[in-house]
Amino acid sequence: MFHLFDSKDCKLLRQAEKGNLRKVTRLLSKGANVNTRDEDGCTPLCSAVFCNHQEVAETLIAAGADVNVRLRDESVLMRAAWNGWLSTVKQHIAAGADVNAASNSGTTALIKAAAQGHEKVVRCLITSGADVHARNWERGALCAAVYHKHRETAQILRAAGASLNLPEAADCGDIERVRQLLAGGVSPDEGA
Repeated sequence: MFHLFDSKDCKLLRQAEKGNLRKVTRLLSKGANVNTRDEDGCTPLCSAVFCNHQEVAETLIAAGADVNVRLRDESVLMRAAWNGWLSTVKQHIAAGADVNAASNSGTTALIKAAAQGHEKVVRCLITSGADVHARNWERGALCAAVYHKHRETAQILRAAGASLNLPEAADCGDIERVRQLLAGGVSPDEGA
């Protein structure tokens, strides 16, 4: 269990959650712990990212916030990718975030960005070494992009080497890929 020993730290958590950039900056300059945690393990960076306060998140990262921190089963990079925050994703990566960190179900930042159709974030993650073949319990990034009808995102993933097997193609509704696989001699039972 984590305890807050300093009221500056507690205030930093609250101000990050509120998105108050001015107060966050002031608290950091007064020595508040950028990686302090509340009783649930939430850090100021978690609060900022999960509450959609991009500028606050970027300020916290610049101040040395742990970019590999998780809240429950999701990393802050995963949430930034889901939100489509390219500059925050780049900042996380530059600060050492693990681009292939996965949730318990196998979901990665790339899968989250692809599901939302955030093309620039997908490109950035791929360029930074994200595994285009990673899959969660349901689907991979390409299947997520196809399923949600993000054609341009799907093209980016295919160009990076991602592909769909027969069950995935059927699951995400890529009828053309299903036809290609069947015409190429893939058994309808393959992967089932």
